Amino acid sequence: MVKTYRRGKIPFQEATHCIFCGSPDLTAEHIFSRWTHRFLPPRSMRKYHVVRVDAQINRSDRFLIKRLGDIRDWKIPCVCEKTCNNGWMRQRIENLARPIMIPLISGDASLKGATTRILPHQQKIIATWAVLKAMVAEYDPQSWVTTHHMQRQYLRRLAAPPPHGWAVWIGPYIRGNWLPHWGSFPFLYVSLYSGHKFSGAPFR
Repeated sequence: MVKTYRRGKIPFQEATHCIFCGSPDLTAEHIFSRWTHRFLPPRSMRKYHVVRVDAQINRSDRFLIKRLGDIRDWKIPCVCEKTCNNGWMRQRIENLARPIMIPLISGDASLKGATTRILPHQQKIIATWAVLKAMVAEYDPQSWVTTHHMQRQYLRRLAAPPPHGWAVWIGPYIRGNWLPHWGSFPFLYVSLYSGHKFSGAPFR
């Protein structure tokens, strides 16, 4: 499913099959969905940075990766088009998240200085959308895959965040200049009681 290679000291990866259904017919998925672009500030970004930290038992390696272009155009070819990208991902997740998230992204003047209530079922929809994007982003060539394949199958089957190993926080944030930043910090967790090892990425 994934082909790995190295360029200097940095390991790279490349998906060869859809990470959800296993189809070899891949298409690129936007990390920042295309429908969000018209609600974001005018394009002025010529480059962006991706921070990658590889935490191991005895050390942590930090890489600052510089990329040309606008981060909103960041796409990863790791899902199939018919069954996943334009299938359940759009119909059961994107289309539900869009009307909830647009007022939050657009910065509507009527919302400034006021509290916006997000009902529990809406929180779940936003969390599902965020988990989907985090799973896809793990297949960036310069990232690490920490999600178990059964968690991806759970998301695909039920269109909901996996019940174990995931937490999504949603809260207000007032930004001055729009300076997007994507951080991924995989780590290794070793249980002292069971001897099992788990990996995760606690921050997106």
